[in-house]
Amino acid sequence: MAFSGNSLLDSLPPAESVLLEPALRRVDIPRGTVLLEYGAELDHLDFPIVTLVVSLTTQTSEGDPIEVTMIGGEGLLGAWLASGVTWSPWFAVAQVGGEMWRWPAADFQRDLPRMPVLQDRMRKYMLTQAFLMSQSVLCNRFHELSQRTARWLLILQAKSKADPLPVTQEFLSQMLGVHRPSVTLALQSLSEAGLIRSEGRGLIRILDASALQSTACECVRQVVDFNRAVTGHEDASFLTE
Repeated sequence: MAFSGNSLLDSLPPAESVLLEPALRRVDIPRGTVLLEYGAELDHLDFPIVTLVVSLTTQTSEGDPIEVTMIGGEGLLGAWLASGVTWSPWFAVAQVGGEMWRWPAADFQRDLPRMPVLQDRMRKYMLTQAFLMSQSVLCNRFHELSQRTARWLLILQAKSKADPLPVTQEFLSQMLGVHRPSVTLALQSLSEAGLIRSEGRGLIRILDASALQSTACECVRQVVDFNRAVTGHEDASFLTE
């Protein structure tokens, strides 16, 4: 069986793929599907298949959310189960719809000790996610909203391969942790520069990825360089040399 669409699964040797295959179930996930609530018990893990993109968010006691990371076809939702944490520390929603491979938590806990390559891949993946989260904290504090918006759009396109990108200004404002009028101004600035174009409600097309990359903050390159150093490859098809 070929795990087309998820690079983590594709990297496994045949012996581990054969062990994993019977336990996996392919599931269709519409856009907007809530995959995890904060504090919910994990009864399965999910391997997104491109084009599916999942947003992990945290929120205030009043319910105001902000995105901490995105998970696409490079990774795994629920990887923290390997550390013994059986509940979700975050809220997870399908930002872009698609398909995923679903792995029951009971099978995961039984079979993971027999899968050393997957264990290694998961440790490295969790490290790259931790770095992305820490970089997001820095980015939200020090970089201009237009730079942060450019970074977010580039990462979303790299993970989803969608064109145009299905994203509303309301959702983008929540993910970036700012008020909607601020996002409107940031998108208008990028549009006037000829980098993006709004194509009706909830659709944004990137017109010049190279120029958008130049507009984005240095966080984009730092995340890609770290991923390459840890995993040996870069999850960033939007980058140009």
